[in-house]
Amino acid sequence: MISSQAYIDDVSWITDTSYKLESILQIADEFNRLNNIQINPDKFALMTNDTNALKDKFIKLNFGSHVQEIQLIRPTESDRILGAWMNLDFSKVYVFNQCKNIIAGYNKIIRNKQLTDNMMRYIYNAVIIPSIEYISQHTILNDKQVAAPNILAHTLFKKKTNLVMTIPNCMIHSSLGYAIKDISAIQLQRQVTRLHNQLKNKGLLGMLSQLSIIRLQQETLSVNNVLTGWSIHLKDLKIKFNLIASTLTIMYDNNLTCQSNIKRKIMGGQLPITQVLNSDLLFKDRLNYHLYRHNIYFLSQIMAADGLRLLTYSDFDKLDSSHFDHILSNDQTPIVEHWIHNINDDSISPSIQAPVLIKCTGCELKDIQPRSKRKTANNRCLLFIDKKKTINVKAQSIQDAYILDFLVFEYIAMIENRIKYSTTNAQEALVRSMLDFFHPTLLRNQLRNIQDTVKGQSSLTIYTDGSFKRHSNTSVMMGSAFKIIETNSIFQCQIQENPSVIKAELMAMIMALLCLDKGTRVTICTDSQIIINQFSKINTLSILAVQRLKLQYSILWILFIKLIRFKDLIMTLQKVKAHDSDDHSNIVDKLAKEACSKECLVIDPKLLAHNGTICWNHKPMERNITLMVKDIKETQYIEQFFMLNRNRYFTSPSDLELFDWSLTFRYIKDKFDETSAFDS
Repeated sequence: MISSQAYIDDVSWITDTSYKLESILQIADEFNRLNNIQINPDKFALMTNDTNALKDKFIKLNFGSHVQEIQLIRPTESDRILGAWMNLDFSKVYVFNQCKNIIAGYNKIIRNKQLTDNMMRYIYNAVIIPSIEYISQHTILNDKQVAAPNILAHTLFKKKTNLVMTIPNCMIHSSLGYAIKDISAIQLQRQVTRLHNQLKNKGLLGMLSQLSIIRLQQETLSVNNVLTGWSIHLKDLKIKFNLIASTLTIMYDNNLTCQSNIKRKIMGGQLPITQVLNSDLLFKDRLNYHLYRHNIYFLSQIMAADGLRLLTYSDFDKLDSSHFDHILSNDQTPIVEHWIHNINDDSISPSIQAPVLIKCTGCELKDIQPRSKRKTANNRCLLFIDKKKTINVKAQSIQDAYILDFLVFEYIAMIENRIKYSTTNAQEALVRSMLDFFHPTLLRNQLRNIQDTVKGQSSLTIYTDGSFKRHSNTSVMMGSAFKIIETNSIFQCQIQENPSVIKAELMAMIMALLCLDKGTRVTICTDSQIIINQFSKINTLSILAVQRLKLQYSILWILFIKLIRFKDLIMTLQKVKAHDSDDHSNIVDKLAKEACSKECLVIDPKLLAHNGTICWNHKPMERNITLMVKDIKETQYIEQFFMLNRNRYFTSPSDLELFDWSLTFRYIKDKFDETSAFDS
């Protein structure tokens, strides 16, 4: 027996010509023979959209020292490349059929098996769903395509568990029911998380994602960043083969949006084209392509100067060709004489030649035919221009020519730069004052007063605390407070949204850090061991590494770390025992409890808006995206159940107050946990 070790792998090459492919194959053959690598030529396959090559089933290519016959894959056929199934027609049918076949095969296997409902749920959630999730990771299915495999799963599950077929599917997916995973929910979780990771990436992936977003903004003729201004539903999406566009549509359908500190706003008009033309008209016959090719985003760009007619494509060609003119009449619509750049040497780039202008003897721009019978009059190129679309040019007259003060192409760049991107960054306001992002004014002024009080202090001790009060099953209050010992400064306020003790405590620390000078040595005393442990884990990590951890309230943790590093603070967290003999701790604890009934502090989303921050209902998600999407879908299932016609009795607010919902849901859940159906 000979002991040996072998490695198996596959490889894919992408080229645009058969000549380049043969060159690559020659190098690969030499490398294989040099390193004693064995290959299986029978597994070779070539995917091409060349209609001439597709006439046969095989193609012969030079593979090193011999000719290899390779099987052809047609554009409608799919093949797996790096784990993803794709075809040159960009069709989703193959992946969709794979998803259906996986569930159909699963149904065929378990149809006659004796399984409980819990067994079927485990197999479906832990085996079938991950398989579908992996296959469709680069494909977004529409509502009809998602419904097809879901129906296959629902039907068999109801039969095996002896449930009536009329039971709402939302209760099959809800955690109050059987918690069978929904393909649409899994798809939303996967794609939103993928987009978030793309936008957070600082390397090549992040750069390519930003370029794709700019390209998508041009293709949709959006005057705002498509991440923040997307308003197209999946059923209305006309852009094909764009994963980012499809992801934004399913997010929009589920009230999810993106926030970005990169505005990328296009300026230059009042009424955008997208508000005049609906998506059906905008994408019909590639109209959007022709419009953005001419940099047309606003209605005013396709209207004549008198506002009575639309411009034609020939008008666009005139508008897009910048030219130099000498004004002859200074009216509302001036008459000008066309002048051109004098090119003396064709072998030298015009951009570095002398900026000398001479008269044009006639070209396609000529609008006015002179009435004079003199021959020299016909050699003048006269036209009308729109005075609003001109800039003044400084030049010196020398005989029959003009010499410009700057190069010709510098002036052309000035006039053609009609569309400008506004890339204002909200984080630049960190240099000025972060407190401007806190509202209302009363609380902001209190923080500014504390900021003035501690100015010049090199070392401070701060006590912080957060309070969490549950008044009922539907009412939760949070309060945050801190006290600076050296200056006896105190602050307290109410906090809302995503309530928890950790958030209340963390917000108290953030507000305290906002008031400190740069380089301050600060000791924060807190009774929260969870925050101390979490801080010790992430204190030395980069911001990108903290983002990857997917912490709860990650946005607040990132702001907390940024404040420490921006202000060069030397910070120590110290644990104090709650409700002990420490007077300062007891005072802050009392302030935090009182803060639950005080004025509420509101943080402007711009402060928390990093590029690609995922929001629900236009509010940044402070929890893990996957878990947050799961809770959103769970709420939708319950809402669908209540909106059924059979449950219209429960939609009356007065009737809803008569029910003890906590007891009802607990009873239902216990029933499902204790009872399992068995099909013999």
